[in-house]
Amino acid sequence: MWIIPITHEASFLNLSDEDVDELGATVALALRALQRSVRILLATANLTCTSLWMLRLAFLEQLHGPSFNFTIRTAPLHESSYGNRILHFYHWHLEVR
Repeated sequence: MWIIPITHEASFLNLSDEDVDELGATVALALRALQRSVRILLATANLTCTSLWMLRLAFLEQLHGPSFNFTIRTAPLHESSYGNRILHFYHWHLEVR
């Protein structure tokens, strides 16, 4: 899942305090939706094999707080061989996996 800001900004570090608060609320909402989706998927899966059923139960037990990784992709802080051009086209985003 990607979370991308509506307004263009090349660097995550240029966010205002208000933007950071909105990002936090958005990430929390997105993670709750992702967790809910996984629960629904596992609950409605048609599993006939005993080993798959046990795997489903193990996942359901762990879903009270599943682990997610996230990465913030932002423009470099220092000038590169591309110069300042990178700031004009890069759009920071957050990736959740």
